[in-house]
Amino acid sequence: MSLNQFIETSQYGKEIEKLFIEKQELEFLSCNQDGANGEIILAKNKHLNREVAIKIYDHEKDSIIHEPTLVARINHENILKVHDAGLLSSQGYSTSYYVMERAQESLTSFLKRKRISTQLALKLFKDLMKGLSCLHSKEFNLIHRDLKPDNLLVESNCLKIGDFGSIKQLNSSNKSFVSKHSILYRPPESFGSQGFFDKKSDIYQAGIIFAELLGCSLSTNGESYLSRRERARYDALTTYAEKAIFIDKVIENRITTQKLIDYSKFPFYIDTKLISIVRKMVCSHERRFNSIADVLAALTVYERSKKNWTEDKHGNLTLEQFRGKDYQIVLERDGYLIKHRKRSQNFLQMPNTGVYDSKEAAYKELNKIISKK
Repeated sequence: MSLNQFIETSQYGKEIEKLFIEKQELEFLSCNQDGANGEIILAKNKHLNREVAIKIYDHEKDSIIHEPTLVARINHENILKVHDAGLLSSQGYSTSYYVMERAQESLTSFLKRKRISTQLALKLFKDLMKGLSCLHSKEFNLIHRDLKPDNLLVESNCLKIGDFGSIKQLNSSNKSFVSKHSILYRPPESFGSQGFFDKKSDIYQAGIIFAELLGCSLSTNGESYLSRRERARYDALTTYAEKAIFIDKVIENRITTQKLIDYSKFPFYIDTKLISIVRKMVCSHERRFNSIADVLAALTVYERSKKNWTEDKHGNLTLEQFRGKDYQIVLERDGYLIKHRKRSQNFLQMPNTGVYDSKEAAYKELNKIISKK
């Protein structure tokens, strides 16, 4: 699609035309019109000879300050660099843009194509915490309000926070009005007539992402959240709008009653101590971690005894470098075997272990063995 074709088909046609007239250094490459909140343009900065991504989006009118302009002041390895930002239109809702570095891929696509170890999950999560800590710092006092895998970028196993269309600087009350994007990631305190967002709301959204990094996927199919009784009521509705509203209410109820995450869907080898951290990140506002520092402190305690499990494409499990040894649970012809190796030797079946009917059974036996060492 050419720039002129994009201008003709986009809801932001006039604003995009204005942007490329004012920013002669930008060369249009391609576009993505699938976003729920605005559109993404890929372009080349001819002066700097590098590709950039441009977000065009609507937001509430704010006569005081434009938050992505604040983000442009930030230089942090876990926050996507914003090069430029500005206002394009102020009729009705304001329409703005920001120009940011182009990253490799979203966390959503990264998790779809790659099985990650517990260690990499923790690394990416800590990247998120470090970036969020910078936004929350006294210097910037910003909250993101729309953290989700689609808005996080991964490059060379480094995670960066992106999409700043909902970012907000806090005032003296340390609270902000609700950002209503992505209901699946909205915290309990964001619902109702007195709904709000604050720094602990970002912690909630990061907790949902942590669960996904650890292998507890969150379904994007709204119908999957319906109980049998709710399904019957849903099927009785006749219009798409009624069905959408009903599903949103079901999901809202799950969120406000802390039943959104199905903890039984965590891989069985994920440590209960890690799951406890997730629980304290996504619980009710008053019981939640108070700050990023508190989350990282809990993580530090866990890491003193962490186990780095990796599951390969065949479903075999490997525990790497636990007290100087590597362990494996491997499916062979008759069932699952427990193997170990020291240094760079080949994996051999552990003495006094048998053949197990399930991976879970072998895992439980291995845990008993290594807990005695």
